Amino acid sequence: MKRLTKRGILLLLALAVLVVCVACGGGTPAPADNNGGETAQTSEGGETPETDAQTLFNQGSAAFNVGDYDNAVKYWEQAAELEHLDALNNLATLYSDESKGHLNYQKARKYFEKAADMGSAYALFYLGQLYEYGGGVSQDSAKALKYYQQAADKGYEGAAAKVAELTAKLNG
Repeated sequence: MKRLTKRGILLLLALAVLVVCVACGGGTPAPADNNGGETAQTSEGGETPETDAQTLFNQGSAAFNVGDYDNAVKYWEQAAELEHLDALNNLATLYSDESKGHLNYQKARKYFEKAADMGSAYALFYLGQLYEYGGGVSQDSAKALKYYQQAADKGYEGAAAKVAELTAKLNG
């Protein structure tokens, strides 16, 4: 019997997680009306297209977990088109992380802004980060402070500390 490599073990674990997610309906409920209340239609060939936002998100997560960032982006972008909040946040995070090979601050900002418009405290906090440090945008401490404050108002951990830090920096 051959020894499993680390990558082989990760693939098996990801497959097991995916099987469990599919069996239990995705593990987490999809946001209300994430696809307008419509269900996937059966094509002429009898196959159901993968258009459910939660399914696409789960496929992207499974790909990400095994290091397949290209497919993670593909699935998460499809889920984001269906306004899946976690897909928006994950895409924005991936596009703002140079270690995954998909660094694109403009896309990161776009997805963070869309997620923030949907009420994501996480996205508000990271928009603050982009503006504080100039990640693909002009560095703007006032905008950063505004986003940090909004994240703090929603209870995002660490946001209140960033508000205090940046306020002191701007006033001192």
